Amino acid sequence: MAKLVAVTACPTGIAHTFMAAEALRRVADLKGHDLTVETQGGEGVRTPLEEQAVAQADAVILATDITVDESRFHGKPLVRTSTAVAIRDTERIIDEAVARATLHRTAAATEAGAATSQDALRAGTEPHHGEAPLPLAGAPRQGEQAPGTGPARTPPPLAGAPRQGEQAPGTGPARTPPPLAGAPRQGEQAPSAASGSARASAGAPRQGEQDPGASTASSRASTLAGAPRQSEPSRTPASTPGASRRADTSTGVSFPRPHGLLTDSSPPTRSDAPRRAEPGAEPLRTPPSSTPAGTLVAVTACPTGIAHTFMAAEALTRAARAKGYAIRVETQGSVGAKNTLTPEEIAQADAVIIGADTHVSTERFAGKRLLQTSVGEALKQADRVVEQALALPEPADTARPASALPTGAGVKAEPAGAYKHLLTGVSFMLPFVVAGGLLLALSFVFGIDAYKQPGTLPAALKGIGDAAFALMVPALAGYLAYSIADRPGLAPGFIGGMLAQQLNAGFLGGIAAGFLAGFVARTLRDRIRLPANLEGLKPVLVIPLLSALIVGLLMTYVIGAPVAALMGALTRFLTGMSGANAVLLGLLLGAMVAFDTGGPINKAAYAFAVGLLGSSTFTPMAAVMVAGMTPPLGLALATVVAKSRFTLQEREAGKAAAVLGLAFITEGAIPYAARDPLRVIPSIVFGSAIAGAVSMGFGCALRAPHGGVFVLAIPNAVAPLGPYVLALVAGTLATTLALVVLKRPLPTTP
Repeated sequence: MAKLVAVTACPTGIAHTFMAAEALRRVADLKGHDLTVETQGGEGVRTPLEEQAVAQADAVILATDITVDESRFHGKPLVRTSTAVAIRDTERIIDEAVARATLHRTAAATEAGAATSQDALRAGTEPHHGEAPLPLAGAPRQGEQAPGTGPARTPPPLAGAPRQGEQAPGTGPARTPPPLAGAPRQGEQAPSAASGSARASAGAPRQGEQDPGASTASSRASTLAGAPRQSEPSRTPASTPGASRRADTSTGVSFPRPHGLLTDSSPPTRSDAPRRAEPGAEPLRTPPSSTPAGTLVAVTACPTGIAHTFMAAEALTRAARAKGYAIRVETQGSVGAKNTLTPEEIAQADAVIIGADTHVSTERFAGKRLLQTSVGEALKQADRVVEQALALPEPADTARPASALPTGAGVKAEPAGAYKHLLTGVSFMLPFVVAGGLLLALSFVFGIDAYKQPGTLPAALKGIGDAAFALMVPALAGYLAYSIADRPGLAPGFIGGMLAQQLNAGFLGGIAAGFLAGFVARTLRDRIRLPANLEGLKPVLVIPLLSALIVGLLMTYVIGAPVAALMGALTRFLTGMSGANAVLLGLLLGAMVAFDTGGPINKAAYAFAVGLLGSSTFTPMAAVMVAGMTPPLGLALATVVAKSRFTLQEREAGKAAAVLGLAFITEGAIPYAARDPLRVIPSIVFGSAIAGAVSMGFGCALRAPHGGVFVLAIPNAVAPLGPYVLALVAGTLATTLALVVLKRPLPTTP
């Protein structure tokens, strides 16, 4: 019987998906195979494959007409086909999967056998378990007499030795000397004796006994302990754990060296097992084992997918290795998932850590101890996060969703629901904003009004940029709803976001539409019950129709107009700001950006500025970006001008912080803030507030939401450019000055 797993999926997620699954189950059952099927239908994933089932599977069947994630099946034999073929030719698909599983097992066994043979040759052991050692060349077989010996003869006595039956003079009654440690008792077979140039005979074999083998060693004779008795089977390395081997240089055959006494004068080798020391001898010290105490897996993700994602992964890796645990971290960054966890790694893990501010699916971690926290907590409190993950109890029900496991005490839980859903939408919206903003900026390279000429390159660039900006709010609403309701939330979310765009409700309308669509779709999915024969209509007809209708009507008649009025008032207020009001807004945004360096307050200010880009309000974005660059830049400068206030490690890290600051990665300041929060945080907040105020005071506008100083090379991406650079320099110097004033010189070591 083969163990198989399968995934079925079709574009509509209704008929073919479930028909293929049913056909595969039926044929596998008739053939006596164990098959588990995951269906990716219109309502999302149903009966998800657990990592244990994937790890134990002999082969995987992918009957899909759309793209599915194959990373979790790494190393497994795959049979790829369509749902239609899986329905029509099911038996052939099952037979092919079983055949590939058999070939895979055969190849694995062959490789394992070859590896075992190589290891056996290197270690000097027989490759086959349970076989007795080969007899030495010329040694008699059991029951035979040693060749060349004739009848059993007594060796000639040494000079002066008493003859047989006589007593040695001056010795009194004959006494039997005490046996050597490990020597055979009377009636037992004599163990082998190592011989050199002068070998002491241990007695010829008696009639019917086996001649003990001998091997050459050092010039000192050695006595082996633990040789088998006549009635015992011959021991092998498999039955004598830890026994090392010695080679007979004359025959090339090796045989076991039992534990016990020191057998020769050669120093112990790496293959020697630890031996009990003789009384009075110093015990042998076994080198510490490099085997890890356990295994962890983790996933990190943040809205932008740049800094926090990878810094948290590095922090968790260091913390786990410091505790003796092996760890593998999957990063879900801006370029997609890297170091994707395989089913085998998940199955072997002792615990799972998810440090994310966006939606991360936990279906593959079902039945595992799972700790969910924010990416900032995983970065700043990595040691505590690892400890709490290892302290979690094992789930009583392995089928229980892993996300339902409690969060360890002392560790902040994952971001609250609404905040997490919002950041998920923002993370999917960012590529549209970046592409649209930079393309619009490039359209102005040829002249401010050059795009007005139809058919020209500037007109094309502006058209592409406008299209990207038009999709910004729908993407925000659609993926926000997706985070709440999974696939059923996508359609109403995008529709609601498009209506918000058409009603001029801006990003505020998109946020409202996303939350509304997500909760409406989830409620309909969970509450509507249809007969079994009509259940397939729910994901493709009932939920999309009802959710889009409800969201559309509410956005058109209830939510759209008030939110549009609010957005218009906010836009007019921001564009009309000048003088003191603009400076105050810059101070506020700058302080928010630096206060928690990538935390919730920082992300709130960033999301606010990014959302305003869709309404052609660019000044807040400029203030937020310049305020985000100054903390790491100011700290890097302080490590140079005030070396006495920083450790050598902090001074070395200042070089990396400077690069991070130039790239608008505020997280470069986190290590310093974590070590000395009472002095560093006020300093960077002060510098960022100054930078934001100067930027807003000069009316600097930024069309791209990311990129740092590298965006300055793009014409018209920042305007005016000179005052913006001045704001960056002013914020950096203010941060450095505050650090010099607040931080005290470190005590010098004598």
